[in-house]
Amino acid sequence: PHFTLLHYASFSSSHHPHPHPFINYLLIMSELHPGSTAKSSGENSSLWFDGVSIPDDFPMLGSTSVSCDVCVIGGGLAGVTAAYNLRREGKDVVLIEGRSIASGETGRTSALLMGATDDGIRHLVHMFGEKGASLAVASHRAAIDIIEENVKREKIECDFERLPAYIMPEKNDGSHVKELEKELEAARTVGWSDVSFVPQAPISGFESGSSLKFADHGMFHPLKYLVALLKAYVAAGGRVYTRSEVNEAKEGEVKTVAGGVVKCKDIVAATCAPMFGGMRTLLRAEPYRSYCVMAKVPRGSVERALFWDTADPYHYARLVPIAGDSVSEYLLLGGGDHAVGHMPKDADQPFHEIEAWGRQRWPAMGNIEIKWSGEVWEPIDSLGLIGRNPLDAEHSFIISGDSGTGMTHTTLGAKLVTDLIMGRSNEWEDIYSPSRVPSLRSAGRFMRYGMHTASAFAGRVMPGDVTDIEDIKVGCGAIMNKDGKRMAVYKDEDGTVTKCSAVCPHMGGALYWNATERSWDCAAHGSRFDKKGALLNGPATSALEPIN
Repeated sequence: PHFTLLHYASFSSSHHPHPHPFINYLLIMSELHPGSTAKSSGENSSLWFDGVSIPDDFPMLGSTSVSCDVCVIGGGLAGVTAAYNLRREGKDVVLIEGRSIASGETGRTSALLMGATDDGIRHLVHMFGEKGASLAVASHRAAIDIIEENVKREKIECDFERLPAYIMPEKNDGSHVKELEKELEAARTVGWSDVSFVPQAPISGFESGSSLKFADHGMFHPLKYLVALLKAYVAAGGRVYTRSEVNEAKEGEVKTVAGGVVKCKDIVAATCAPMFGGMRTLLRAEPYRSYCVMAKVPRGSVERALFWDTADPYHYARLVPIAGDSVSEYLLLGGGDHAVGHMPKDADQPFHEIEAWGRQRWPAMGNIEIKWSGEVWEPIDSLGLIGRNPLDAEHSFIISGDSGTGMTHTTLGAKLVTDLIMGRSNEWEDIYSPSRVPSLRSAGRFMRYGMHTASAFAGRVMPGDVTDIEDIKVGCGAIMNKDGKRMAVYKDEDGTVTKCSAVCPHMGGALYWNATERSWDCAAHGSRFDKKGALLNGPATSALEPIN
């Protein structure tokens, strides 16, 4: 467990002709494995990709050798923002991506800009005390400021907008008033004065009950913003290599499968899931699936604000403008979070619940036109894992564990890592450090995560979904146990059957069929594979073993 990624890299290069499989984590967690043909990590595409031209003409590193000050691994918002920041500081930067830019979770977000984590301020005070919670809230609010500054500096048209946010009770029966009062008290304790009780959230015709109003939240279009930052970075002399699979990284050097080498002083692993630190970081967070739906509403029928409730899992809403449409706009609704591999029996249940929640509040919404799901990593204490790589080299950094607030976590993470590389102090360093000692108050979550992981391994001996391939519908997958083997079986639309091992190659967790995104998901540590076994998300480092 204490062998970290860089140790593995050094060991594999000096003792073996082929890198240890764990080294491929660098590629997997940066975005997607080349074995997958999906443009992002799910079959349902989000709205954010529509009409956005993501640069796709960057060179492969190939077998060449390049030098730079900093090598940033990962082409999502965390990696692009870190590369942009460091180039503005005068650093010579190489951004390297195993697949294509924005092919991971950045394009699957809801892009709400929240001034604190989605677990609430009271929870942060409970975990980190008043001082730590104050720093956490300040960092997320600063992240919104940074995004706004970048939008103005680079003249980015990404629908950025400052908005108020409303927390509504799950039920208007008075039972959640005390809970909201405690959240208000916590907000004022950490210095957030622009928070107030209102008798009603601004939803015409719906009695929400007493709600909290927060000032200075926001929203934007994440891929328009990412592409603009990327272009500014390239225009300033930054280099980008895509489709360049990394198979080794150690202090001062990053190597690719094709024989390319990036020689550098500092390495930044900007990924959705924890990359460095081995089990020490993997055990600090758990992967969750989260869901979004979109429907048109008459323009002006929904207040320009962010909304969410106190349910667990909670629901939320925001507007998304439609270019050239003066009559309608999209209402984005989200929620339905659950641990990876713990799909409800009815895969569409989260979408139906979210839609029902929305229609109860905004009955003018039309039919659901777009739906998708994404992956978030929930740290046991709600704050991301950002900073120096634990147990490893001084010049290795990570940005990971977004806790459902990825747009602000990635932005503040890029700021924090930039400061550390530039030798500046940053008051956020300790609360986000991947080496921080977890509070005993996070023990409950740690135990729950452990139970989920244990159940994933126990799943290997559970009965299959079907006993006969004929019972599998076309376009669907199912688990079968046959001849002592647990098989992941997928039947294509033309009836062609693909059979793979249903045991995750990472650490042997059981796989489950994700009918929403048509993928095989591991409940142990969140690895995901497409319907035919190609790798989508790590920490697994290889595709599923095919079975004849």
